[in-house]
Amino acid sequence: MKLWLALVAGGLLLGGAGASLQAEDMGAARQAMARAAEYRASGDNRAARIELMNAIKAAPGLVEPRLAQARVFLTLFDADGAQAELERALELGADRVLVRAPMADALVQQGRAEDAIRWLGEGPVADADRGYAARTLGRAHLVLGQFDEARAAFDRALQYTPDDSLLWTD
Repeated sequence: MKLWLALVAGGLLLGGAGASLQAEDMGAARQAMARAAEYRASGDNRAARIELMNAIKAAPGLVEPRLAQARVFLTLFDADGAQAELERALELGADRVLVRAPMADALVQQGRAEDAIRWLGEGPVADADRGYAARTLGRAHLVLGQFDEARAAFDRALQYTPDDSLLWTD
C-alpha cells in the first residue's frame, strides 16, 4: 500500500502536477515580463531588472526575458551582464537579427568598438533597431576616431529615429 501511494504521488509529480507546474511557470514568466515592461515604460529600470530576473527564474529556457534583460542592463551601463544575457539568448536559439544591435551596444560600452562594428556588419538588424544600430555604429566609429564614418552613421540614425533624444547627446 505504501509503495502504491509513493508511485501514485511520484506519477502525479512527474505527470499531471509537473506539467501544470511548468505551465504555471510560463504564466509567471509572462506576468513578470508584463510588470517589467510597465516598469521600463515608467523609467524604473532597476525594478524592471528584478521582474526580468523573476521571469528568467520561472522559465529559464525562454528567450524573450533574456533579450529584455540585456536591454535593461545596457540602460544601467552593465555591459558585461547584457553580453552574458545575449549570449545565453543565442544559446537558446534567439535570432541574431534580434541580438545584433544590443550586442554591438554592449561591446561599445566595454570599449570594444572594432568588435561592435564587426557584429553590426554581420547582417541585418530588427526593423525596430535600425536607428539604435546606426547610433551604436556611430558611437563605435567615434571611439576609433573615425569622425566621417561616425557622422554618416549618426545621419542614418536620424533618418530612422528622428525623435531619439540620445542622438543629440552622442
